Amino acid sequence: MKPALRVSLIRLCVFLLLGGITLAHFFVLRAADFVWNDSLFSAATKSDILSALAIGIRFDLSAWAYLLLVPTILLFIPLPPMWARRRFVVAGGVLIVTALPLLIMGWIDCELIRFTKARMTPATVFLFTEGEWQLKDFYHYIYLFIVAVIALTLWLVGIIKTVRWGGHKMNAENDLYHAFAPQFYRMVGLLPLLCVLVIGIRGGITHSKPIKPVDTFPELHLGNWALNTPFVFIKSMKSAKMVTPKYFDDHRQMMMLLNGADNNVSHIKAYRKENPQNIVILIMESLSLGYMGEVNHVKTYTPFLDQLAAQSLFFSNAYANANRSIDGIPAVLAALPALGAEPFLTSPYATASFEGLPATLSKHGYQSAFFHGAKRGSMFFDQFTKRAGFDVHFAREDYPNPAD
Repeated sequence: MKPALRVSLIRLCVFLLLGGITLAHFFVLRAADFVWNDSLFSAATKSDILSALAIGIRFDLSAWAYLLLVPTILLFIPLPPMWARRRFVVAGGVLIVTALPLLIMGWIDCELIRFTKARMTPATVFLFTEGEWQLKDFYHYIYLFIVAVIALTLWLVGIIKTVRWGGHKMNAENDLYHAFAPQFYRMVGLLPLLCVLVIGIRGGITHSKPIKPVDTFPELHLGNWALNTPFVFIKSMKSAKMVTPKYFDDHRQMMMLLNGADNNVSHIKAYRKENPQNIVILIMESLSLGYMGEVNHVKTYTPFLDQLAAQSLFFSNAYANANRSIDGIPAVLAALPALGAEPFLTSPYATASFEGLPATLSKHGYQSAFFHGAKRGSMFFDQFTKRAGFDVHFAREDYPNPAD
Protein backbone atom coordinates (compact mmCIF):
# COMPACT_ATOMS: atom_id res chain seq x y z
CA MET A 1 0.00 0.00 0.00
CA LYS A 2 1.33 3.43 -0.91
CA PRO A 3 2.35 5.55 2.11
CA ALA A 4 0.06 8.44 1.16
CA LEU A 5 -2.88 6.08 0.87
CA ARG A 6 -2.13 4.69 4.34
CA VAL A 7 -2.24 8.22 5.72
CA SER A 8 -5.61 8.85 4.04
CA LEU A 9 -6.99 5.65 5.58
CA ILE A 10 -5.81 6.73 9.03
CA ARG A 11 -7.61 10.04 8.58
CA LEU A 12 -10.73 8.23 7.42
CA CYS A 13 -10.66 5.99 10.50
CA VAL A 14 -10.32 9.03 12.76
CA PHE A 15 -13.31 10.66 11.03
CA LEU A 16 -15.41 7.52 11.46
CA LEU A 17 -14.51 7.27 15.14
CA LEU A 18 -15.17 10.95 15.88
CA GLY A 19 -18.46 10.79 13.96
CA GLY A 20 -19.55 7.47 15.47
CA ILE A 21 -18.89 8.57 19.06
CA THR A 22 -20.75 11.85 18.54
CA LEU A 23 -23.72 10.22 16.82
CA ALA A 24 -23.94 7.59 19.57
CA HIS A 25 -24.11 10.39 22.14
CA PHE A 26 -27.02 11.96 20.25
CA PHE A 27 -28.91 8.66 20.42
CA VAL A 28 -28.20 8.27 24.15
CA LEU A 29 -29.40 11.83 24.75
CA ARG A 30 -32.59 11.20 22.76
CA ALA A 31 -33.32 8.01 24.72
CA ALA A 32 -32.69 9.72 28.06
CA ASP A 33 -34.91 12.64 27.01
CA PHE A 34 -37.76 10.25 26.22
CA VAL A 35 -37.44 8.32 29.50
CA TRP A 36 -37.15 11.50 31.60
CA ASN A 37 -40.24 13.03 30.01
CA ASP A 38 -42.29 9.87 29.52
CA SER A 39 -45.28 11.43 31.30
CA LEU A 40 -45.57 13.99 28.48
CA PHE A 41 -46.06 11.21 25.93
CA SER A 42 -48.66 9.15 27.81
CA ALA A 43 -51.38 9.98 25.28
CA ALA A 44 -49.18 9.33 22.23
CA THR A 45 -49.66 6.20 20.13
CA LYS A 46 -46.82 3.88 19.12
CA SER A 47 -47.23 5.03 15.55
CA ASP A 48 -46.85 8.68 16.54
CA ILE A 49 -43.79 7.95 18.67
CA LEU A 50 -42.11 6.04 15.82
CA SER A 51 -42.96 8.83 13.36
CA ALA A 52 -41.47 11.42 15.72
CA LEU A 53 -38.39 9.23 16.17
CA ALA A 54 -37.89 8.96 12.41
CA ILE A 55 -38.09 12.75 12.12
CA GLY A 56 -35.77 13.12 15.12
CA ILE A 57 -33.09 10.98 13.48
CA ARG A 58 -33.01 13.46 10.60
CA PHE A 59 -32.44 16.31 13.06
CA ASP A 60 -29.71 14.29 14.82
CA LEU A 61 -27.92 13.60 11.54
CA SER A 62 -28.16 17.24 10.52
CA ALA A 63 -26.68 18.47 13.83
CA TRP A 64 -24.01 15.75 13.62
CA ALA A 65 -23.04 16.89 10.12
CA TYR A 66 -22.86 20.54 11.19
CA LEU A 67 -20.49 19.67 14.05
CA LEU A 68 -18.28 17.35 11.94
CA LEU A 69 -17.92 19.69 8.96
CA VAL A 70 -14.93 21.79 10.11
CA PRO A 71 -13.06 18.89 11.84
CA THR A 72 -13.41 16.82 8.65
CA ILE A 73 -11.92 19.58 6.51
CA LEU A 74 -9.03 19.90 8.99
CA LEU A 75 -8.40 16.17 8.79
CA PHE A 76 -8.01 16.06 5.02
CA ILE A 77 -6.84 19.40 3.62
CA PRO A 78 -3.15 19.58 2.63
CA LEU A 79 -1.01 21.07 5.41
CA PRO A 80 2.73 21.70 5.79
CA PRO A 81 4.55 18.92 7.67
CA MET A 82 4.80 20.94 10.90
CA TRP A 83 1.03 21.48 11.04
CA ALA A 84 0.17 18.05 9.65
CA ARG A 85 1.50 16.45 12.83
CA ARG A 86 -1.05 18.38 14.86
CA ARG A 87 -4.04 18.10 12.56
CA PHE A 88 -5.78 15.48 14.74
CA VAL A 89 -5.34 17.52 17.91
CA VAL A 90 -6.71 20.63 16.19
CA ALA A 91 -9.64 18.75 14.60
CA GLY A 92 -10.53 17.10 17.92
CA GLY A 93 -10.17 20.40 19.76
CA VAL A 94 -12.51 22.17 17.35
CA LEU A 95 -15.09 19.40 17.78
CA ILE A 96 -14.89 19.55 21.58
CA VAL A 97 -15.09 23.35 21.76
CA THR A 98 -18.10 23.56 19.42
CA ALA A 99 -20.00 20.42 20.40
CA LEU A 100 -19.57 20.22 24.18
CA PRO A 101 -21.56 23.39 25.05
CA LEU A 102 -24.35 22.34 22.66
CA LEU A 103 -24.49 18.82 24.10
CA ILE A 104 -24.68 20.24 27.63
CA MET A 105 -27.59 22.43 26.49
CA GLY A 106 -29.26 19.31 25.12
CA TRP A 107 -29.10 17.63 28.53
CA ILE A 108 -30.37 20.78 30.26
CA ASP A 109 -33.26 20.89 27.78
CA CYS A 110 -34.44 17.48 28.98
CA GLU A 111 -35.84 19.28 32.02
CA LEU A 112 -36.06 22.88 30.83
CA ILE A 113 -38.34 21.97 27.93
CA ARG A 114 -41.09 21.14 30.43
CA PHE A 115 -41.24 24.85 31.26
CA THR A 116 -40.30 26.62 28.02
CA LYS A 117 -42.14 24.20 25.68
CA ALA A 118 -39.37 24.81 23.12
CA ARG A 119 -35.71 23.99 22.49
CA MET A 120 -33.01 26.37 23.64
CA THR A 121 -31.90 29.13 21.24
CA PRO A 122 -29.52 32.11 21.53
CA ALA A 123 -32.58 34.20 22.40
CA THR A 124 -33.37 32.04 25.46
CA VAL A 125 -29.89 31.66 26.97
CA PHE A 126 -30.79 34.56 29.28
CA LEU A 127 -32.85 32.04 31.28
CA PHE A 128 -29.64 30.93 33.00
CA THR A 129 -29.43 34.32 34.69
CA GLU A 130 -33.08 34.33 35.77
CA GLY A 131 -34.38 33.21 39.12
CA GLU A 132 -32.50 31.97 42.15
CA TRP A 133 -30.76 28.59 42.12
CA GLN A 134 -30.60 26.76 45.42
CA LEU A 135 -28.68 23.56 46.07
CA LYS A 136 -31.60 22.03 47.97
CA ASP A 137 -33.65 21.97 44.75
CA PHE A 138 -30.95 20.08 42.89
CA TYR A 139 -31.95 16.62 44.14
CA HIS A 140 -35.02 16.67 41.88
CA TYR A 141 -32.69 16.29 38.89
CA ILE A 142 -29.91 14.19 40.42
CA TYR A 143 -30.54 11.09 38.26
CA LEU A 144 -30.61 13.12 35.06
CA PHE A 145 -27.44 14.91 36.17
CA ILE A 146 -25.58 11.63 36.85
CA VAL A 147 -26.55 10.14 33.48
CA ALA A 148 -25.58 13.37 31.69
CA VAL A 149 -22.16 13.53 33.38
CA ILE A 150 -21.42 9.87 32.57
CA ALA A 151 -22.51 10.26 28.93
CA LEU A 152 -20.58 13.51 28.41
CA THR A 153 -17.47 12.06 30.09
CA LEU A 154 -17.54 8.97 27.87
CA TRP A 155 -17.96 11.17 24.80
CA LEU A 156 -15.08 13.41 25.84
CA VAL A 157 -12.78 10.47 26.64
CA GLY A 158 -13.68 8.83 23.33
CA ILE A 159 -12.81 11.97 21.36
CA ILE A 160 -9.49 12.43 23.18
CA LYS A 161 -8.47 8.77 22.76
CA THR A 162 -9.35 8.89 19.07
CA VAL A 163 -7.21 11.99 18.57
CA ARG A 164 -4.28 10.38 20.40
CA TRP A 165 -4.63 7.17 18.41
CA GLY A 166 -4.57 9.12 15.15
CA GLY A 167 -1.50 11.06 16.25
CA HIS A 168 0.27 7.86 17.30
CA LYS A 169 -0.44 6.22 13.96
CA MET A 170 0.82 9.25 12.10
CA ASN A 171 4.04 9.26 14.16
CA ALA A 172 4.59 5.69 13.01
CA GLU A 173 4.44 7.05 9.46
CA ASN A 174 6.81 9.89 10.35
CA ASP A 175 8.65 9.81 7.06
CA LEU A 176 5.44 10.69 5.25
CA TYR A 177 5.40 14.18 6.71
CA HIS A 178 8.53 15.21 4.88
CA ALA A 179 7.19 14.57 1.39
CA PHE A 180 4.05 16.09 -0.08
CA ALA A 181 1.89 13.22 -1.28
CA PRO A 182 0.12 13.49 -4.63
CA GLN A 183 -2.90 15.77 -4.43
CA PHE A 184 -5.19 12.89 -5.37
CA TYR A 185 -4.35 10.95 -2.21
CA ARG A 186 -4.68 14.04 -0.04
CA MET A 187 -8.20 14.82 -1.24
CA VAL A 188 -9.46 11.30 -2.02
CA GLY A 189 -11.32 11.07 1.28
CA LEU A 190 -12.47 14.67 1.58
CA LEU A 191 -14.85 15.11 -1.36
CA PRO A 192 -17.04 12.03 -0.67
CA LEU A 193 -17.19 12.89 3.04
CA LEU A 194 -18.15 16.48 2.28
CA CYS A 195 -20.99 15.18 0.10
CA VAL A 196 -22.18 12.97 2.97
CA LEU A 197 -22.03 15.86 5.44
CA VAL A 198 -23.85 18.27 3.11
CA ILE A 199 -26.61 15.70 2.59
CA GLY A 200 -26.77 15.28 6.38
CA ILE A 201 -27.00 19.04 6.95
CA ARG A 202 -29.85 19.27 4.45
CA GLY A 203 -31.68 16.41 6.20
CA GLY A 204 -31.53 14.03 3.22
CA ILE A 205 -31.80 14.15 -0.56
CA THR A 206 -35.52 13.45 -0.92
CA HIS A 207 -36.52 16.98 0.14
CA SER A 208 -36.21 20.06 -2.04
CA LYS A 209 -35.44 22.34 0.93
CA PRO A 210 -33.02 21.95 3.84
CA ILE A 211 -34.62 20.70 7.02
CA LYS A 212 -35.88 23.36 9.46
CA PRO A 213 -37.36 23.23 12.98
CA VAL A 214 -40.86 23.59 11.49
CA ASP A 215 -40.42 20.14 9.89
CA THR A 216 -40.80 18.46 13.27
CA PHE A 217 -43.74 16.32 14.40
CA PRO A 218 -46.94 18.45 14.60
CA GLU A 219 -47.90 17.53 18.20
CA LEU A 220 -46.19 19.85 20.70
CA HIS A 221 -44.50 17.40 23.09
CA LEU A 222 -43.47 14.83 20.49
CA GLY A 223 -42.44 17.67 18.21
CA ASN A 224 -40.11 19.08 20.84
CA TRP A 225 -38.73 15.62 21.56
CA ALA A 226 -38.06 15.03 17.86
CA LEU A 227 -36.06 18.26 17.66
CA ASN A 228 -32.39 18.31 18.52
CA THR A 229 -31.08 21.17 20.72
CA PRO A 230 -27.72 21.57 18.91
CA PHE A 231 -29.58 21.67 15.58
CA VAL A 232 -32.10 24.29 16.76
CA PHE A 233 -29.38 26.40 18.39
CA ILE A 234 -27.17 26.35 15.27
CA LYS A 235 -30.10 27.19 13.01
CA SER A 236 -31.16 30.01 15.31
CA MET A 237 -27.77 31.71 15.42
CA LYS A 238 -28.37 33.46 12.10
CA SER A 239 -31.91 34.47 13.04
CA ALA A 240 -32.58 38.08 13.87
CA LYS A 241 -33.92 38.79 17.34
CA MET A 242 -37.60 39.60 17.58
CA VAL A 243 -38.16 43.17 18.67
CA THR A 244 -41.17 43.66 20.92
CA PRO A 245 -43.24 46.54 19.52
CA LYS A 246 -44.53 49.16 21.91
CA TYR A 247 -47.77 50.79 20.88
CA PHE A 248 -49.02 52.20 24.18
CA ASP A 249 -47.25 53.87 27.07
CA ASP A 250 -50.29 53.65 29.32
CA HIS A 251 -52.11 50.37 29.99
CA ARG A 252 -55.39 52.23 30.60
CA GLN A 253 -55.11 53.91 27.22
CA MET A 254 -54.84 50.50 25.59
CA MET A 255 -57.82 49.05 27.47
CA MET A 256 -60.05 51.93 26.36
CA LEU A 257 -59.60 50.84 22.74
CA LEU A 258 -60.19 47.12 23.23
CA ASN A 259 -63.44 45.17 22.93
CA GLY A 260 -66.15 46.45 25.24
CA ALA A 261 -64.94 50.03 25.22
CA ASP A 262 -67.57 51.00 22.64
CA ASN A 263 -71.11 51.04 24.05
CA ASN A 264 -72.74 50.94 20.61
CA VAL A 265 -74.63 47.84 19.49
CA SER A 266 -72.34 45.18 18.03
CA HIS A 267 -72.75 44.78 14.27
CA ILE A 268 -71.54 41.22 14.47
CA LYS A 269 -74.35 40.14 16.79
CA ALA A 270 -76.89 40.94 14.09
CA TYR A 271 -75.31 38.27 11.88
CA ARG A 272 -74.96 35.62 14.56
CA LYS A 273 -77.00 32.48 13.81
CA GLU A 274 -78.55 30.10 16.28
CA ASN A 275 -77.19 27.03 14.48
CA PRO A 276 -73.51 26.61 13.57
CA GLN A 277 -72.76 27.76 10.04
CA ASN A 278 -70.19 26.60 7.53
CA ILE A 279 -67.11 28.82 7.45
CA VAL A 280 -65.15 29.48 4.26
CA ILE A 281 -62.07 31.71 4.33
CA LEU A 282 -60.79 32.93 0.96
CA ILE A 283 -57.23 34.26 1.09
CA MET A 284 -56.33 36.08 -2.13
CA GLU A 285 -52.77 36.88 -3.16
CA SER A 286 -52.07 40.60 -3.67
CA LEU A 287 -55.76 41.55 -3.75
CA SER A 288 -56.19 45.07 -2.42
CA LEU A 289 -59.47 46.95 -2.02
CA GLY A 290 -58.78 48.91 -5.20
CA TYR A 291 -59.59 45.88 -7.35
CA MET A 292 -63.11 45.56 -5.96
CA GLY A 293 -65.58 47.49 -8.07
CA GLU A 294 -68.92 48.22 -6.44
CA VAL A 295 -67.52 49.30 -3.09
CA ASN A 296 -65.27 51.82 -4.89
CA HIS A 297 -67.76 52.74 -7.62
CA VAL A 298 -65.27 51.75 -10.33
CA LYS A 299 -64.89 48.90 -12.82
CA THR A 300 -64.82 45.62 -10.94
CA TYR A 301 -62.31 42.82 -11.27
CA THR A 302 -64.04 40.79 -8.56
CA PRO A 303 -67.74 40.36 -9.47
CA PHE A 304 -68.24 37.37 -7.19
CA LEU A 305 -66.68 39.08 -4.17
CA ASP A 306 -68.73 42.18 -4.92
CA GLN A 307 -71.91 40.09 -4.76
CA LEU A 308 -70.80 38.68 -1.42
CA ALA A 309 -70.02 42.16 -0.11
CA ALA A 310 -73.53 43.36 -1.03
CA GLN A 311 -75.09 40.66 1.15
CA SER A 312 -72.56 40.69 3.98
CA LEU A 313 -71.11 42.63 6.84
CA PHE A 314 -68.36 44.32 4.83
CA PHE A 315 -65.36 46.06 6.36
CA SER A 316 -63.95 48.67 4.02
CA ASN A 317 -61.09 49.62 6.31
CA ALA A 318 -58.80 46.59 6.40
CA TYR A 319 -55.09 46.43 7.23
CA ALA A 320 -52.67 43.62 6.41
CA ASN A 321 -50.83 41.85 9.21
CA ALA A 322 -48.26 40.61 6.67
CA ASN A 323 -47.10 41.38 3.15
CA ARG A 324 -45.95 37.92 2.05
CA SER A 325 -47.77 34.62 1.65
CA ILE A 326 -45.51 32.78 4.10
CA ASP A 327 -46.39 35.42 6.72
CA GLY A 328 -50.02 35.87 5.70
CA ILE A 329 -51.30 32.35 6.36
CA PRO A 330 -50.21 32.29 10.04
CA ALA A 331 -51.50 35.87 10.44
CA VAL A 332 -54.98 35.05 9.14
CA LEU A 333 -55.42 31.54 10.52
CA ALA A 334 -53.53 31.70 13.82
CA ALA A 335 -53.46 35.42 14.78
CA LEU A 336 -49.67 35.47 14.38
CA PRO A 337 -48.79 38.76 12.66
CA ALA A 338 -45.43 39.27 10.96
CA LEU A 339 -43.57 40.92 13.83
CA GLY A 340 -40.16 39.33 13.29
CA ALA A 341 -37.45 40.02 10.75
CA GLU A 342 -37.99 36.55 9.26
CA PRO A 343 -41.19 34.56 8.64
CA PHE A 344 -42.68 32.80 11.64
CA LEU A 345 -42.62 29.47 9.78
CA THR A 346 -38.85 29.58 9.22
CA SER A 347 -37.97 31.12 12.59
CA PRO A 348 -37.01 29.33 15.84
CA TYR A 349 -40.53 30.17 17.08
CA ALA A 350 -42.17 27.88 14.51
CA THR A 351 -42.38 25.03 17.02
CA ALA A 352 -43.88 27.18 19.78
CA SER A 353 -47.32 26.34 21.10
CA PHE A 354 -50.20 28.21 19.47
CA GLU A 355 -53.88 27.60 18.78
CA GLY A 356 -55.04 28.04 15.21
CA LEU A 357 -58.59 28.82 14.14
CA PRO A 358 -59.26 25.19 13.05
CA ALA A 359 -58.22 23.91 16.49
CA THR A 360 -60.59 26.36 18.15
CA LEU A 361 -63.48 25.41 15.86
CA SER A 362 -62.84 21.68 16.33
CA LYS A 363 -63.91 22.09 19.97
CA HIS A 364 -67.34 23.04 18.58
CA GLY A 365 -67.66 20.05 16.28
CA TYR A 366 -66.14 21.54 13.12
CA GLN A 367 -64.04 19.64 10.62
CA SER A 368 -61.55 21.65 8.57
CA ALA A 369 -59.65 21.44 5.29
CA PHE A 370 -56.92 23.64 3.80
CA PHE A 371 -56.69 24.04 0.01
CA HIS A 372 -53.53 25.46 -1.52
CA GLY A 373 -52.63 25.97 -5.18
CA ALA A 374 -48.89 25.28 -4.86
CA LYS A 375 -47.12 21.96 -4.48
CA ARG A 376 -47.04 20.17 -1.14
CA GLY A 377 -44.36 21.57 1.15
CA SER A 378 -44.41 25.03 -0.42
CA MET A 379 -43.60 27.65 2.24
CA PHE A 380 -44.07 24.91 4.90
CA PHE A 381 -47.85 25.30 4.75
CA ASP A 382 -48.29 21.53 5.09
CA GLN A 383 -46.46 21.60 8.44
CA PHE A 384 -48.27 24.72 9.60
CA THR A 385 -51.74 23.36 8.82
CA LYS A 386 -51.05 20.26 10.93
CA ARG A 387 -49.98 22.36 13.88
CA ALA A 388 -52.88 24.79 13.39
CA GLY A 389 -55.37 21.93 13.69
CA PHE A 390 -56.55 21.34 10.10
CA ASP A 391 -57.91 17.83 9.55
CA VAL A 392 -56.91 17.65 5.88
CA HIS A 393 -54.42 19.46 3.64
CA PHE A 394 -54.90 19.57 -0.13
CA ALA A 395 -52.03 20.71 -2.37
CA ARG A 396 -51.61 21.09 -6.11
CA GLU A 397 -50.80 17.37 -6.50
CA ASP A 398 -54.20 16.49 -5.04
CA TYR A 399 -56.19 18.45 -7.61
CA PRO A 400 -57.98 15.97 -9.92
CA ASN A 401 -57.26 17.67 -13.26
CA PRO A 402 -53.79 19.26 -13.61
CA ALA A 403 -54.73 20.50 -17.08
CA ASP A 404 -56.88 23.19 -15.48
